[in-house]
Amino acid sequence: MRTGYIFWVVTLFITSCQSATIPTNSPYPGVTQRQSLSEPTIQSDFSSIWNSTPQLGKSVIRGRIVLKDTSILIGELYLANAVPTSSAEILLLELDRERASKAIIDRETGRFIFLDIEPGVYGIIAWEPLNSFPLSDHREGKTLFIEVEPNEIIDLGDIPVP
Repeated sequence: MRTGYIFWVVTLFITSCQSATIPTNSPYPGVTQRQSLSEPTIQSDFSSIWNSTPQLGKSVIRGRIVLKDTSILIGELYLANAVPTSSAEILLLELDRERASKAIIDRETGRFIFLDIEPGVYGIIAWEPLNSFPLSDHREGKTLFIEVEPNEIIDLGDIPVP
């Protein structure tokens, strides 16, 4: 009886994890015309995306993750909105994975890029189902907040991840 139950749970999990594809009409060179909803976007020519310019009034954020501990896996990178609290010095990050911008990641080099970001204040969340965390400013040891103005290319450089 228990074996049958486990079989159905595993089957349900596998079928729910199968990726659906949607057509995209991306203006960015190198981005495939069909993009998976559940798999990270892997590009064969990341340099063409890396040099993208933002749409008018929007910005690009890019950088490189440097893993100090190779046992850490970073599944996805999301931009989370910084929201104010009752204290002017303290911001919190609010992540809605359904609506948040998701980075295109070159998994070989650790480089990532967020394209066409609206002006605002953001933090980057390294998302993994069992261990998600905001990226830190390694110089200050605090959560990395990014203030985005229109028409910018923000290069964060190397971001060490413990």
